[in-house]
Amino acid sequence: MSLFRPHDHVWHKGIAWSLPHVGEHNFWGGPTYVHGRFYVQLDNNGSATHLRYAVVIAGGDRGEEGMELLAKQGRAALA
Repeated sequence: MSLFRPHDHVWHKGIAWSLPHVGEHNFWGGPTYVHGRFYVQLDNNGSATHLRYAVVIAGGDRGEEGMELLAKQGRAALA
């Protein structure tokens, strides 16, 4: 949870959820943290693509989003 559009991350709007790593795949983008080596650019950047909003409740208490998480090689990272 953060402020609405904080000065250091103006794209943040309060609550966010992320899934930056799935197995060896990096969906955050950029370098991957490797213990003992710090951040290293690996060939593991996947892609997360929004497909649809399945449920959005006007009251704001529930929402579902359909996403596709693809590994660098183009195969599904989650099934």
